[in-house]
Amino acid sequence: MTQVRLAKESDLPDALSLVHEFQKEGLDEFGLFCDDEKAKIIMCSNIEHSLVLENDGKVIGCLGGFITQGIVSTDLVYQELIWYVSKKYRLWGLKLLRELENKCRQWGIKKILMIHMGNLNAEKMKHFYENLGYKFLEAHYIKDIS
Repeated sequence: MTQVRLAKESDLPDALSLVHEFQKEGLDEFGLFCDDEKAKIIMCSNIEHSLVLENDGKVIGCLGGFITQGIVSTDLVYQELIWYVSKKYRLWGLKLLRELENKCRQWGIKKILMIHMGNLNAEKMKHFYENLGYKFLEAHYIKDIS
């Protein structure tokens, strides 16, 4: 059975494993990597507003972020930090996002900011978000200056 639930600290090792999958799939080409200790600190500090997708007791996806107030709005905003579902279970990712939207309504949040990697199905993700009512807000660029 596949279900979405609030994350708990015991999910951190599985969530960290998903972060590593995400790194291999989308971050390696940018020279970015996951610092496990920093990731654990960030995940722990945002655990109460994070969700996991579980299949038969195994965590197969996660959606984590934090609540903030934007500098150009007084509304509460949910800022996604990571949304990742193992490849085999990608079709369940929408269930995870929909549950986040429901939770945000319960938490009194007015806006959700979602991101996607420019190198991973950018056009497909653009259409996906727009079909769900999200609007394009901004793009990010990275340059290694070391």
